[in-house]
Amino acid sequence: MRPLCLGALAVALVLAISPRVMQAEASNDQPSVLVVRAGDGENGYAINAFLPASFTVSAGSTVRWEFPWFEPHTVTFGVPQAGAPQSSPTGSAYAGDRFHTSDLTFGPDKSYEVRFPTPGAYPFYCVTHAEMRGTVTVIDGPGDDQVATDARGGLEFTAALVDLKAIASDWASRPDMQSPLPDGSREHVVAIAGATSYGDVQQFFPPRVTIREGDTVRWHSAVKTPHTATFGPFPGGLPIVDNPAVAEQFRPGEAYDGSGYWNSGAIGVDWPLGLDFEMKFARPGTYLYYCILHDTQGMVGEIVVLPATGPPPAGSATATPITPRPPATGNAGQDEVIGGRPLGVVGLIVVVSLLGVTLAIVTTARRR
Repeated sequence: MRPLCLGALAVALVLAISPRVMQAEASNDQPSVLVVRAGDGENGYAINAFLPASFTVSAGSTVRWEFPWFEPHTVTFGVPQAGAPQSSPTGSAYAGDRFHTSDLTFGPDKSYEVRFPTPGAYPFYCVTHAEMRGTVTVIDGPGDDQVATDARGGLEFTAALVDLKAIASDWASRPDMQSPLPDGSREHVVAIAGATSYGDVQQFFPPRVTIREGDTVRWHSAVKTPHTATFGPFPGGLPIVDNPAVAEQFRPGEAYDGSGYWNSGAIGVDWPLGLDFEMKFARPGTYLYYCILHDTQGMVGEIVVLPATGPPPAGSATATPITPRPPATGNAGQDEVIGGRPLGVVGLIVVVSLLGVTLAIVTTARRR
């Protein structure tokens, strides 16, 4: 009787366990999902690189690119041809036979997936950052595991960030740049500087400038990435696209007295508005300003205007970015939508030339 009971128990255990074993085996046969990053950053810095840039997955696997930072990126395969769709749905398959791209995506908390059914090597890039490239290698065998992929991406991020911080430290240590003007006032220069092939310093140098009533501040850009120096809230009720108050210089008076909307427009190397923007300050006070494209990344500054007479202004340089906060005159932006999709930076038309193809990307968004 006992042997029979034990035998029945063994059969019952086998029947109970077998479905779970089969399910586990089936689960192991399912395509995996490998997660990588499309850019990243921290306050004052944007890393424009895929992290890691190259990795291997098994055929049938899905790669999920996560967008953890505010800088916009795309995940793009191939060169656009006439009639190609503007973007491909997340999760769709790619086998190297056509143009395939995400939308221009602003983080954080966004992602884009591509499934790779066919072995091969598939290069990809970001259309807004020419040096931001990577390769997906698809094989029949097992691909990279998530832990090793994360570790490699982390090392690449750290190396890129260290380089940018060294550049920022150098600019922050430089003495104030100022010179006398013919009318007896002074001109103070704020530098927009710091970039590598895989990232940007999103800061003004110095971030805080102390001047006198009647003095002039000149912002000078030394980088190709477009930036603005913007004072006041974006004018309510106005369209963002094709609005000169956004992409072009907007200077409603001879001198700034703390009221209204003033904007340098997009300045930088090879940009139509050139490298410089000047403002004279007519009234004592403390005035916050921001880059309309990168304020969410910590690119904000402060102008302290003292009365025309009194003790000389103290030095301005500091190695620490000012904490991002809304301008003293209100919110810097508004909710806007293009093509039914809300995006994440106040509007600017960005013309990107890559692989011989000129792409006009209209971006709009709200300050976060």
